[in-house]
Amino acid sequence: MAVAKTYLLGEYTLRPDTYSLLRGFTPVPLSRKRFDVLLYLVEERHRVVTRPELIERFWDGHEVYEENATKCISELRKALDDQQKPYRLIETLPTVGYRYIGGVEEQRISAEAPTSAELESGGQSNPAPDRVAELVEPVLVAETAVVAGRSPWRRHAQRVATISLLVIAVVATTVALVNPHRFRFFVSADATQPIQSLAILPFKPVSEQNRDEFLELGMADALITKLSNLRQVIVLPTAAVRKYTSLTQDPIAAGNELNVDSVLDGSVQKLDKRIRVTVRLIRIQDGSSLWAETFDENFTDIFTVQDSISQRVVGALAVRLSTPEREQIGKRYTESREAYQLYQKGRYFWNKRTVDGLLKSIDFLEQAVKKDPNYALAYAGLADSYIAATNFNVLQAKEVSPKAKQAALTALKIDNTLAEAHTALAFSTILFDWNWRDSEPDFRRAIDLSPNYGPAHQWYAVSLVSAGRFREAMAEAEKAQQAEPLSLPINAGMGWVSFLSRNYDRTIEECNKTIEMDASFAPAYVYRGMAYEQKGMLNQAIADLETARRLQERPSILGALGHAYAMSGQKAKARTLLRELKQSPTQREFPPYQLALIDVGLGENDEAIQLLEQAHAERYPWLIHLNAEPRLDPLRSDPRFKNLVRQVGLSTY
Repeated sequence: MAVAKTYLLGEYTLRPDTYSLLRGFTPVPLSRKRFDVLLYLVEERHRVVTRPELIERFWDGHEVYEENATKCISELRKALDDQQKPYRLIETLPTVGYRYIGGVEEQRISAEAPTSAELESGGQSNPAPDRVAELVEPVLVAETAVVAGRSPWRRHAQRVATISLLVIAVVATTVALVNPHRFRFFVSADATQPIQSLAILPFKPVSEQNRDEFLELGMADALITKLSNLRQVIVLPTAAVRKYTSLTQDPIAAGNELNVDSVLDGSVQKLDKRIRVTVRLIRIQDGSSLWAETFDENFTDIFTVQDSISQRVVGALAVRLSTPEREQIGKRYTESREAYQLYQKGRYFWNKRTVDGLLKSIDFLEQAVKKDPNYALAYAGLADSYIAATNFNVLQAKEVSPKAKQAALTALKIDNTLAEAHTALAFSTILFDWNWRDSEPDFRRAIDLSPNYGPAHQWYAVSLVSAGRFREAMAEAEKAQQAEPLSLPINAGMGWVSFLSRNYDRTIEECNKTIEMDASFAPAYVYRGMAYEQKGMLNQAIADLETARRLQERPSILGALGHAYAMSGQKAKARTLLRELKQSPTQREFPPYQLALIDVGLGENDEAIQLLEQAHAERYPWLIHLNAEPRLDPLRSDPRFKNLVRQVGLSTY
């Protein structure tokens, strides 16, 4: 049975098998070369086709006055009634090339093509009975399966309905064979397997000169938030897709790398007070479009656009929604466009995980909640930013801890279904209150609300490993990796959990994979260096920690490096580093916990204990790892250390 791919371009039909372009049932005159160019742009719609590429492919690399690319595109726009700016279908990127931006639906003709005899007779011959039977036989089989086990009157009704469908099928098939140009009898190529996973890529600008990274990533993040609670489809979190921002990013390649069934790829353009959004839902298996559409609205209606896209995606995925899922998709966290933009900027800088970025993140999110005091997502983001600022020693824990916890509690008071807020509250309860019992229900609630939210699994794993529940911690860290397989912090985080579980080979393995993804990610070198040290591979340990220091001079890196120097016998270097840190103008902000690690390496245990007691007085968050941290093993028999463990809320083991 012949199968021909056809592209539905809104009111137009592009048929490669007959080299024809139809508007409804009316042929649109188009030369073969122009048809080929249009077909190429449609098939390569996931990227920009450069002007030199077109000329090389269709004009042998020569500029011919009568047949140049500019004239060809102009003629195609005329044929497609797309001559007014802004263009609806074929977009020009000045000095770069062209991109097809209209909606596309791929379908395949499922009816058998007419024989040569039928074509020669002008399509007047009728299909042979055996050919009709061949076409309708699957329907008969389906009918038998459907009515099995039903009551007699229902079987009778089903048979009547089936016979009616068969009559329609025979008539449709006959018409299709008699006059294939006047009737489209299609079965979607995409109706074979259900979509089980989706990646929503950052939206792209029309040109590199008009980038708005907050809007581009923000559109994807908003849709991810709306669709993340779908139970039938795994929607990857923002952290998993944020790197796919290149203007020439191939969505199929991104989908394969992310190991998902489908991707939502889109472009966004602000034109004065209006916004144009073009989106395509693509099946990765065969590259077919499940749905595509262009939205052209006032920028003030951006929330309406996001609602529409979410609903259309669910429809294209053929997902049956529960009542909570339907409510989630229709939920708007704010009606304030200003608060929304501030939130997107805050999350953007939070993801950078730099000193400047975290301070900007807190500033933007504080502005967002002032604009809309009922913006639960913004409060959850603010709690995350406070926690990260403490972890990165940007702000002191004593100053930040009440703010972080209050932000998380406010978010939950507004919306108790936010997994992000439950995670932030649980983690702040561990870090700042050292309260394992009260944090666990919130971790579990976050995971129940959003099973694919990677940070919930990651931070729950950190909580478990600090309590000595190593097997459970490893399981949660693996779930975080499954949710966000390309997240650098989560993959390196698995190395940290493995290190605290004393599984040093696994730490090295996970950090190797992280470094392969990004050789500039400092934490992976830190954790691998610490694992090398515990295995006695001291030269490799120091090399890794020196690399980490060159990439990012953070207290945890300097503490680890000083300890490694001391353990390798380079005590002079360790003492020099310790003295420099203690005498530094920023010494007040340098965690005594890290200084204690260097003293332990030097064998100066009394000084180390005193520094840990100082860290306790300052409520240093990472004292939660007192029991699990292998570098503190020389202190475990000291009664003062055991007392510290109890004060933090841990039992000695």
